[in-house]
Amino acid sequence: MQTADNKTRLHEIIEQDKKNKQERLNRVKELMKDFSFMIWIENFANRHPSFRDNDVFDDCTKEDLINLKKLGLLFEGIEIYAKNNYYYSQYDGFNDIEYYRIKFNNIGYEIGKIVNQGIYYFCEKSKDLDNCFIEFSDIIMNNNTKRKEEIKEKLNYLKQYIKLCYEEGIPLEALKETTDGALWDIKDIINQNERIKILKKNSLYH
Repeated sequence: MQTADNKTRLHEIIEQDKKNKQERLNRVKELMKDFSFMIWIENFANRHPSFRDNDVFDDCTKEDLINLKKLGLLFEGIEIYAKNNYYYSQYDGFNDIEYYRIKFNNIGYEIGKIVNQGIYYFCEKSKDLDNCFIEFSDIIMNNNTKRKEEIKEKLNYLKQYIKLCYEEGIPLEALKETTDGALWDIKDIINQNERIKILKKNSLYH
């Protein structure tokens, strides 16, 4: 049975958690308000194409060490925009690696986190540029891109078509099995392509 003191303590813990999350979000918003941090990323990555937030290099300045600790804020800022615009992280569950691809000044970067006896954030320059990269300027400006509108339109069409199939007599279970099967086939193709890249990434962080 909870006592009044226990309820008060629980309330304090919940309120403190809310406060901590809001403070963290405010720090994310502050970081993502302009291009300053990304310019630092660009300059630092020219010297160190692959790094994470707990790295210490011989040429690190005090500013570098402070900014390295902000990689997590950058990851969270990208994540907020990505989830609202149909961009999804690349994820390797076996190695607990998750990252987003962004593009800044026509250079690709993979910004992610590794969960391995703690959480580490990393940045790595990428040699490949394709439509999976999010334009960093779109994140800063919070742009609703043409891509987002096209995806919404196609998803709505898919939704309506599935409803039509059901109305024409296809059992709900059959629709679910078919769509699930198609998605798993696509995931297998993606995983095969990503596995090589992830294995290369692991060699850098272990």
